[in-house]
Amino acid sequence: MTIYKPEIAKINRIKKLTKTESLLDIELLSGKSLGHQPGQFVEVSVFGVGEAPISISSAPS
Repeated sequence: MTIYKPEIAKINRIKKLTKTESLLDIELLSGKSLGHQPGQFVEVSVFGVGEAPISISSAPS
């Protein structure tokens, strides 16, 4: 996986933490691991809506 190539994913679960924060459980449809570490971020795009930088708060499980 290259960091510049988009990967299609699905949101399995959304847990509302506060009025402005949510916890997302995201799965890559390719079955690959994102290979992330806490403190990194990903640029999340939603077709027809827009993009947002999202902070990663946990290591892969």
